[in-house]
Amino acid sequence: MYLNNKFHAFFIIFFLLFQISLRTSSQTENIPEKSSDIINAAIQLHDEGKYDEAIQLYKKISLCDPDYPLACYEMALSYYAAGNFDEALNKCNEAILLRYEDPGIYGLIGSLLDDMGKPDEGIKLLEKAVKTWPYNQNILYNLALCYLNTGNPVKAEEVALKSLIINPYHTRTHLILAKANYVMGRIAQSYLAYNMVILLNPYLKYISEFENCISGKTQDVPLAYKYPYPQGSNHRKWDDLKWLIQ
Repeated sequence: MYLNNKFHAFFIIFFLLFQISLRTSSQTENIPEKSSDIINAAIQLHDEGKYDEAIQLYKKISLCDPDYPLACYEMALSYYAAGNFDEALNKCNEAILLRYEDPGIYGLIGSLLDDMGKPDEGIKLLEKAVKTWPYNQNILYNLALCYLNTGNPVKAEEVALKSLIINPYHTRTHLILAKANYVMGRIAQSYLAYNMVILLNPYLKYISEFENCISGKTQDVPLAYKYPYPQGSNHRKWDDLKWLIQ
């Protein structure tokens, strides 16, 4: 009787351990072994909005792995999307320290610094990046945004126009152009840029912003006297249009 009970207990323990091992192996089978596969799986999680899960997957890549700098950059994107700006910036700096040279990472740092209320630092970094990648639209866009947020609409317009030559369908660059021209008192140019924004992306947010601009409910104040047209420029038709639409 004692032996039978002992045998039953042994059998139950063995069965439970077998089930646990099966469950564990099935879970590990879902985790890719190659670092490139891990990164691809994490990117898919990121695209699905599962930022925390993506970050945990990136962390499985070893520091010694050649793909680790790329994982740092991708992890920074997930941290940024999750609203953790400090960790995103740390990962960007770590990737650069490991000599990960890609224009995307500088555009991301520019966005981070601007969102963290440090657009001046963003300008310094992005000005250097532009020298290496002069035709990168993302870097130019973020540089224009930083200029706009430091109260320099002239430079914001200049850089935004360069960005639009590369990608004329980038909605937010047209938005920078609209805001910069409005601050400079160039109402007709501003309205034209706002119309381009709405044509490209007719979101309620953009439409409401344009309506506020037309009705004068925006916080920005047109300062035409402070930003005269460049000497020799033919702006008479723009001025005539300004009085017509106001």
